[in-house]
Parts: sequence; C-alpha cells; structure tokens
Amino acid sequence: MKKIFSLFLIMAIGVGALMLTGCQTKEVTSAKVYIQQDDWGKAIEQLETAVILYPVDSEAHKLLGQCYGRKAKYVKMVEQFDASLEIAPTFEADIKNERAYYWTNEFNAGVKLFNQEKIEESVVKFGFCKTIDPARPESYKNMVSSYLRLEQNDKATAAAEEWLEAKPKDIEAMTRLHDLYSSKKEYEKAIEVSQKALKVDSTNVKVLTGLAITYDLLGEGEKAQDTYLRAIEANPDNVDLLFNLGRLYFMQSNYTDAIKYFDLVIAKDPEDYESNLNVGNAYLTMAEQFDKKVREVEEEKGEEMPDMRKQAKDYYRSAVPYLKKALDLKPDEVATWNNIGVAYIRSDDIEKGKEAFKKAEELGE
Repeated sequence: MKKIFSLFLIMAIGVGALMLTGCQTKEVTSAKVYIQQDDWGKAIEQLETAVILYPVDSEAHKLLGQCYGRKAKYVKMVEQFDASLEIAPTFEADIKNERAYYWTNEFNAGVKLFNQEKIEESVVKFGFCKTIDPARPESYKNMVSSYLRLEQNDKATAAAEEWLEAKPKDIEAMTRLHDLYSSKKEYEKAIEVSQKALKVDSTNVKVLTGLAITYDLLGEGEKAQDTYLRAIEANPDNVDLLFNLGRLYFMQSNYTDAIKYFDLVIAKDPEDYESNLNVGNAYLTMAEQFDKKVREVEEEKGEEMPDMRKQAKDYYRSAVPYLKKALDLKPDEVATWNNIGVAYIRSDDIEKGKEAFKKAEELGE
C-alpha cells in the first residue's frame, strides 16, 4: 500500500511541477490558436475549461479575462484578471495595459455620447469605466455630471459617494458631494464631508466657502463667520470670500463690519455693483437708525442734539457716492434712485434729492 500512495504522490508532484515550470495545457494552447484567428467565443470555451481544471494557471485566467474584454463582459474580465494576479504577478504589466486599453476606449466613447446629448448612453459607458478600473476618479466624476444633466440627483449623489469611497482623500469628490448634499438640503451630511475635506487640506478655499455657506443656511451665523474668516486668512485676495463675509455681516445687521469687507472688494474691483450698492444701503440704514435714535433722545431731553444730528447726516452723505456708483453701473434701478434721493434730502442736498425722486418716478411709470 505504501508503494501505491508513493506513486500517487509522485504523480501529483509531477503535475504541479508541470504547472510551475510554465508548460501550457492543451486548453490554453487551443485558446491561443483561436485568439490568433479572432475566434473569441471558441477561445472562451477552452479557457473556461482550463480555469476549472487548472485553477492556479495564472495565464489561463489572464487570457480568459482578455477574451471577456473583447466581448465587453467587463465584470468577468476583472474577475479573471484579479484571479491571475492573486496567483502570481507574472502578467501584471499585460493586465494593466488591457485595463487601460478598455478604460480609455469606453471613457472616450462616454465623453463623445455626452457631448452628443446622449446622456443615458454615456452613463452606461462611464459605468463600464468604473468596473474596469475602480481607482480612476474620472469615471465617477463624469457619471455625476451625466446624472445631474438627467436631473437624477439621487443617482449623482450615489456616484459621488462611490467616488469618495474609491478615493477617500480626493478633495474634488468631497466638494462635489458637499454640493450635492446641500442641494438636497442634507446640510448635516454636507458639513460632515466638508470637515473630512479640511483634514486633508485645512486651507482649501472651496471647502471652507462651501462649509461657511452651509452653516449660514442652517442659521449658524457664528460658525459661518468663523469659517469665512479662516478662509480669508488662507486666501486674503479672494473677492468672493470677502463679499460673502460682508453679505453675512449685512444680514446680521452688523453694518460696520459689512462695510469693511465690501470696501475690500471694491478696492480690488471698483466696478462691483453689488458691493457698491450694499455699502450705500448699509450707510443709509445706519443713518436711518441713528436718526431715529436722535429723535428719541431729543424728545426725552426736550432739546436738540446738534452733534448727533451731524453724525446722522454724515452717514447719509457716506451713502451717496456708493449709491451713485451703483446707479452708474445700473442706471434703471428704481429702488436705488429712491434711496439716493433719501440720502440727498437728509444730508441737505435738497435739489439733487428732488431730481432723484423724479427719476425714480419716471422709471416707475
């Protein structure tokens, strides 16, 4: 009995040695002939048999993956490539090239379809790309764009989530996902993903801006303000950040700080209509509030307060050049003509005030 088992063992070792020394099985040999003849179906039949009979034949798995690729059966292709690499790295370069070939073809086809407004077909192509090489972010990025074009925000969000799962430190994936969550009013999720992004890049202007806006939408003004200040510290010349913080202060009725940041925008871009208008309206609002306070004090004390009245007029006068600039940029705004009319009248420039009101009336008609 020992001799029988010994003989079996020798035979088994012999088969293993055959595989390790690279000798081809008849199925692989036949498959290669079919491949040369472009008969991919017959090649697949031979190789499917080969990987069952010889599951540790890395070349058989690689060739079967290659054949599946020719038939656009990318899930099966990837499975066979992965099986080949798990056995041995022998064909790693070939497999990498095959993946790149198919990924590039499908990606280019997807872009072409997208540009032709065949959006649903482009989604299929980008889905193939994701299967072929899950590590490449372009596949997910274009899937997101395609789903958004189809107004399928939930699917776009799911694609962005897959993108981030595949590339956990991809800032673009995180900012895209933040925007998608925000568009769906899922603000807590948007904040969470932005905070993850800041761990990767603590000074990223887009991340900080998006986070600040989200805090603002949630009514968390203090957090929004702090986030804008962080962003401005890292990006002091960014006019969008300066404007957004000015707008936040304006909405909080903090007109002094609002004016400060709008003035910084105007210093960089004197033609910025909204900044000029907002500073003018901020001074006008401060003047109205101060004027009301003057009247209350005068009524309480029973006497005029000339110094306080002067301060109120100074606020009105300060509003004029900004409102005037806003009207230079957009001369048909009725509300702005009315506002500058108030500023002129209250700062004792009566004739200009009357002219402004007349202009507003003409435009209103």
